This record gives sequence, C-alpha cells and structure tokens, in this order.
Amino acid sequence: MSDNVSRAPVVDDITPDVADRLPEEQRDIVLDKVLAELRSQRNFETYADGNVISGGPSGFDLPGQSENDPGFVFTEAEWEPINQVIHDFLRELGVPEAEGGYDSIVWHCLDPRMNAIHDDEDKSVAAGYENENIFLQEFYWEGEGWRYLILVRDSEESPWRVLYEGLSYKE
Repeated sequence: MSDNVSRAPVVDDITPDVADRLPEEQRDIVLDKVLAELRSQRNFETYADGNVISGGPSGFDLPGQSENDPGFVFTEAEWEPINQVIHDFLRELGVPEAEGGYDSIVWHCLDPRMNAIHDDEDKSVAAGYENENIFLQEFYWEGEGWRYLILVRDSEESPWRVLYEGLSYKE
C-alpha cells in the first residue's frame, strides 16, 4: 500500500481487523473511536475565488464496510442539485449553518453500520429501493453529534430526495 493511501487508525492498540472480532458492544466502542479519529482528519477550505476543497480519509478500509456500496462519483453539475437538497433539508430541520456553511459539516458516510444498508435485503427505512438509488451522507450537528442522511431517487433519471435522517437505517 502506498503512503498516499489512508489507513484505518489503530485505537487503544486494537487494529480494526481485531476490533471486528470483538463482542458487538466492544466492537461498537472501538468503531466509534476509529470513526472519531477519521472524522477529525477531515479538512475543508474555501479559497478566495469561491472554490471549495474538502478532503480526508475515505473509511473504505474499515472492517464491515459494504461491498455492495455503489460508490457514487458525481460531476459538479450532478452534485449541485443533490447538495441543494441536503442544504434545504438541514435548514428545514433547524441545523445551524457552520462558519464554512453546510458543506463544512456534511460528508460521505464513513460508518459501516449505516453503509450496511447496501447489504441488507429489506433495506429497512429504504425498503423498495435498489442500491444504485440509495446515497448516504453524514453530518455533524452541534449538540446532537453525528447524524446520517439517506437520500433516494426513483430511477437514475429522477432527482434525489432525503428519505431519512437519524442514527440507524433500521429505525
């Protein structure tokens, strides 16, 4: 693995692959610590010309990540309406805008427990949608912590909409 590829951090001397074999309660504690570490490595920068650059670890190497995640890659033109839907939803929900705007608190979902929706046959809150029509994001809400958004669309040609906001797709 090259030095440019992010590696999952070691927390309390427990590597993620070892954590995956722990009892569920302990695994969740270790995973939450790993997620906190990865999230702390995210960065966001707005340049004078208005361009926004964000970066950080992908989390794709965390144990338990879905192998059925469609791995969306959007062009800027495709991303703009999705981003607007997310921002409008957060505004309506009452999430205060951060100093860097909503773009500085909304990221792709790192949590394998949420990304497992792509492996779940019934998809729970997103029942009836295929993986290629389910898109996950996470956001930080001051005072509430990390929360998740499930966006869905009816087909590849239809617009995305927020179906769910919460802590687990199984709610």
